[in-house]
Amino acid sequence: MLFLRSLFAVAAAVSLAASVGCAVGTGTNGQSSGASTGGGATTGTGSTGAGTGSDGIISGSTGASTGSGIPSGSSGSVTGTDGGMDSPFTSDGSAGTNDSASDISDASDAPSGGGFGGIAGLEDLSTVKQTAGCGQDPGQALGNWISHTITTPMTRLGSIVRSYFTKLPANYDKTKPYRIIYEGTSCGGGPTNVPDFTSLAGADGVIEIALVRRDGVHTDGPGGPNCFDDWNSMSIEYPFFETLHLALSQTLCFDQHRVFVVGHSSGAWLSNNLGCEFGSKYIRAISPHEGGFSQEPNYPVYGPPPTGAPTCSDLPTPGLWQHNHDDPNNPISANYRAITRALKVNKCTDADPMTAKKVPYPAPGTNGVCNQFTSCPKEFPIVFCDPQTGGHAGNMMWAAAWQFFKSF
Repeated sequence: MLFLRSLFAVAAAVSLAASVGCAVGTGTNGQSSGASTGGGATTGTGSTGAGTGSDGIISGSTGASTGSGIPSGSSGSVTGTDGGMDSPFTSDGSAGTNDSASDISDASDAPSGGGFGGIAGLEDLSTVKQTAGCGQDPGQALGNWISHTITTPMTRLGSIVRSYFTKLPANYDKTKPYRIIYEGTSCGGGPTNVPDFTSLAGADGVIEIALVRRDGVHTDGPGGPNCFDDWNSMSIEYPFFETLHLALSQTLCFDQHRVFVVGHSSGAWLSNNLGCEFGSKYIRAISPHEGGFSQEPNYPVYGPPPTGAPTCSDLPTPGLWQHNHDDPNNPISANYRAITRALKVNKCTDADPMTAKKVPYPAPGTNGVCNQFTSCPKEFPIVFCDPQTGGHAGNMMWAAAWQFFKSF
């Protein structure tokens, strides 16, 4: 199925039509403004036509840009030096190979006898692999959220047009392969009510992509119709992400080995599902906050399990998961399921997140609630931050997530 989706994605038609000053309303489902308990951050303020953010999340969109189509790009690759986390963790296997910028997948060209972290077929993710978009004019204004659309072919609803927002660094360098973070908001939340990684990145810079829900599609799970399509085995989000990721690789300069996905609530479900569906084929690590996993067999809040589980790959999915024990909307058991899968595909020797060996993971704003699993290879780390209190919207530890992402 992933192979077919890749073929469909390459044939996608892209329209980078920009909008001007898109207004964004205040999010719902736990995205109201206000300080959160425990390690939570303080309220952020929206910008230009935007509603108030939540828990330090800045929202807003301004400006306009023009551009259409996918310009041809240069290929090639460069080598880097940074790798996985240093720690008391196991490591096995040898490095694979690095391939050209024109090949967006990370799981195709490594030697079949071994690969990065001992995963057969996985190229060396510790290197820098720049996109074909490096050297290209990005075709949009810098430093603000800019709205775009893209046509996603071959979904279960047919060919549909999806929206997304892009924020490039104010001093964007078209020759620098940045980290890129895809972000998802909650059910009903404004599309740019997402974590502000631009401020966290500082001089390093980061490319942020806010994925926009297609409301009215999510009819088979909790949260109502205004959520990401996160409870269907043929989710429209899978071809959306893949098509968009392939298109952006032609126009923006980023490191294909430093691709991350984060989200709160429905966006966290999306993060878990994309990590499951694609793993290290495209995604280096994820950080879901108060989400779930649609393979959860017994979902106590909403009753019956999801109508369909993702077609999970067996590729590693490193992550920093965040979940409050007292969340009344999404039970913590749903993230236990996601972490259980990650322990398996990441080749950790412990299998149960409840009994697995851990050591403290110190990070800003976490108040000592984060722990790293010690039985995982250093190339594929897992961290779990699980405060006892905080409800559904508290303790958004995005500074910890950024620290985790910078370790790759």
